[in-house]
Amino acid sequence: MDAAGLLPHFQGNAVHDHWKSYWSYTHCTHSLCNAHHLRELRYCQVDRAFLALRSRRLLVEGQEAVAAARCWPNHSGIRVRG
Repeated sequence: MDAAGLLPHFQGNAVHDHWKSYWSYTHCTHSLCNAHHLRELRYCQVDRAFLALRSRRLLVEGQEAVAAARCWPNHSGIRVRG
């Protein structure tokens, strides 16, 4: 990552998986990628883990709620995409 020269100077919000090396960059904020969460939870579902199934459903429902909110009509009645 250092060789590419991007992350050592990055000061925004880094969205990534749980790879430990990313956390060494302290000059930016961090968010974890829900696509990675969904893949990891899908793997857990192979064992029929109830918590994994419920967690996946919650993440998908949250994604759908955000998508719906971005298309919600504003006060003028015009649909706004955000």
